[in-house]
Formats: sequence, C-alpha cells, structure tokens
Amino acid sequence: LTYYPGDDYVDWVGVNIYNVIYHNNNLNHRAAHQDPLDLLDYVYRTFADRKPIQISEYGATHFTTTDGQYYPEWASEKITRLYEGLLTSYPRVKSIFYFNTNNLANAPEGRRINDYSLTTDTQVLAAYGRVVSHPGYLTEIGENREGEIVRNTFPVQEGYFLEKGTTWVSSVALNRHFGYQVRPTDQSFRGLGPKEGKMVPYDEAQRIVRNGRSYFPIRYLADTLGYQVSYNPSTRKVVWKIQDPDPVTAGLQQ
Repeated sequence: LTYYPGDDYVDWVGVNIYNVIYHNNNLNHRAAHQDPLDLLDYVYRTFADRKPIQISEYGATHFTTTDGQYYPEWASEKITRLYEGLLTSYPRVKSIFYFNTNNLANAPEGRRINDYSLTTDTQVLAAYGRVVSHPGYLTEIGENREGEIVRNTFPVQEGYFLEKGTTWVSSVALNRHFGYQVRPTDQSFRGLGPKEGKMVPYDEAQRIVRNGRSYFPIRYLADTLGYQVSYNPSTRKVVWKIQDPDPVTAGLQQ
C-alpha cells in the first residue's frame, strides 16, 4: 500500500499472478503448493469493496527447465481452480488476461524457465477451454454501461465470526462495507449511512465485545435495519441484502 496513490486517482486495481513449480529457478524453493486464489486474496480483500479488480497477467507453467519435467495436469488444476473460484467467490474481478507465452522461446536470457503457453499442450488448452466456456465469462464485448448503477456483490472476509450458529459482524465491518458509523447513545446506536438516523437498541444481550471491538448478531441487525439475510450452501456464504434499491449486496465469505 506504500505506493497506492489513493482512491481518487485509481479506477481499477490490477495484480499479476503466476503458478510455478519452483521460485527463482531453485529446486529448494518449491511453490507447487500455492493456491492462485490465495495469491489474489490480499489485493482483493484490500480493494474489492471500492474498486474493480483486474488480473493483468495469469499463467500456470506446464514445463519448467528447473527440473526438466512436464506438469500439464498440475497446470490444468491451477487454471481450473482460479477461473472457477473467481465466479463463486471473487465477483469483483472484472477482467483477467492469460499470459499465453512460452518463456522458453520468448523470455530474455536468464528467464527462459517456464512454458505458460496454452497452445503448446493439448491438455492445458482443453482445461482452459472448459473453464472459460462458463457463461460468467464474456465471449464478446458488450455495450458500454459506464455510469449505470447495477447491483453488485462482494465478499466480506474479515470483521465477522461464527459462533454456535450465530454470525456476528463487527462495528468496523458495518462502517466499511455498509456505511454505518456505530455511535452508542442512550443504550442504542445510530446508523449513519444508507438508513441515516436509524436507531438500533444497544442491548447487552445483542452485543459482545472481542479485543475491544463491538460485534452484533447479523440477524438482529438485519431485522432492525431492514435487510434480508439468506444462506447459499453452494457458495457457503451468508448474504446480507438491503431491501431498498441499492447498488451493493454483501456476502460474508465462510
């Protein structure tokens, strides 16, 4: 974040992600275990609630000169993991470019280590073809919808926890993702945001404190503030949706 110029100067946030068998062409630096979604996660959690995300480059090697071995099945699994995961859990990723390049032939001297090309291996190409055939990926550029307000979803991945079947959300998450400033007043709190001035009873039975931070049951808040709460078992998300017309729906990532 040291070099981030600020939201006023940024339209999109981009990140490059690569899955390789080894880092730095070193047999002692194995990287085959790395999950592409984990590599995306920090940038996504930091910016996705306010900026669209672009994966400016993604590649998974299916051959590396580090050990001279082929890994088409491994590359296919990584590609599938990323592209399917974006659709279910990272909907604010709005653009992705695959780095369809064989670095053995095209990289500068000293960097000719990995083959990321889709077209040099039929198994990898088939895996890529399967995942991008999903209707969630565009086959052509649509009409310009700039300036149009549309309903969107983003996962809230911190600022809440589950305990004995109850989802608790923190005052910080309420502020960041829903625009509420929690201000205790006469045993209640005032929500300054989408429903400005709405008062919620500040009942000790409906609030707990963890590490100096207040948490509230999401069902209690939803009923009081006028939200709808549902659970999607296929994506393992609790979805908290405002009933009034609003451009944002938040899902709590489990």
